[in-house]
Amino acid sequence: MSPRDQLPPLIITFLVVNIIAVGLRVWIRIHIKRSFGVDDAALCLSLIAFILLAILAFICLGYGYGATDERPGYNLMLGVKYFLIVQLVYMITLYLSKLSVGLVLYRLAEARIGVRRMLLASMVVLTVWTAVTVLTVALQCIPLSVAWGEGKGTCVSGAVISNTGYSYSSMDIATSWFYALLPVYLLRSVQLSTKQIVSICILLGLGVVSNIATIIRLKYLIEIRYVPSAASEELIQLYLGSFIYSVTEIGLTMFAASLAALRPLLTFLRHKGTRGSSGDGTDPSHNKSWTRGLRDVNPPIPLHDFPGSDTESQRNILPRSERSIKSTTVNISYTETGEA
Repeated sequence: MSPRDQLPPLIITFLVVNIIAVGLRVWIRIHIKRSFGVDDAALCLSLIAFILLAILAFICLGYGYGATDERPGYNLMLGVKYFLIVQLVYMITLYLSKLSVGLVLYRLAEARIGVRRMLLASMVVLTVWTAVTVLTVALQCIPLSVAWGEGKGTCVSGAVISNTGYSYSSMDIATSWFYALLPVYLLRSVQLSTKQIVSICILLGLGVVSNIATIIRLKYLIEIRYVPSAASEELIQLYLGSFIYSVTEIGLTMFAASLAALRPLLTFLRHKGTRGSSGDGTDPSHNKSWTRGLRDVNPPIPLHDFPGSDTESQRNILPRSERSIKSTTVNISYTETGEA
């Protein structure tokens, strides 16, 4: 199957999955956690950009970009034009999805000043690098229409565009691995159940797969540089092949960022399902004696977005070397006696 034929089902799959995943995350953050933040807004913007990317990609394919036959309505010049626009939107979409992941990690590391500074630095570098790359691609020809063969003008050399692609891919790989492995450092001293460990490993696995897609795309960029003709069929197929991994990277990044916040939904549904059977007479106010333990524990990492986390899982997880903790237990008991 050619890259042109592989793209539509891949794009549709990631669109459906991420619309559902991001929608659930937004619902959870608004209605259950009641704490819709900047990271959630960035993820919503990345989804909107991804939808725009999908629309432009389908228009590009509709004009016959990458087709090996001639059909009515095919226009290679328009196909090249829309593919260039797709590349610009792709970089913006990738930036927003990476930014949302960085902001999630920034919120989770609220007690780690050093980690927060590194995250801020990475997001600043990501922003500047993306802006420079987008401007370089958008201004590669003056006017830009020369890039798809319309009109006359001047363009930068192909080596400049290739080096820009290498630079952007290198930055992408570095930030992807940094964001994927940072949770390991944040949770290295946290006591987690086996279920929580498995859930986090799945999320980290998605991040690793996304990073592998980035590395494979870099291989395509290297091959593109050595294609002799800028208008050859081989070059178009390489562009489409690299775009498959671009879509995969964005889709997995957005899905992993959304999946991390879906644990409260399962808790909500479980509690809603058992609400009707909760009247079992266990209210401590009706017992003859009862004991209640009140503990004041302040963990350094809020595990709101880590799978399997809940209120109980956040107790006593801070290593003693991190911060001193005062734990107070109050026991209250009474016995009812009948009147003489």
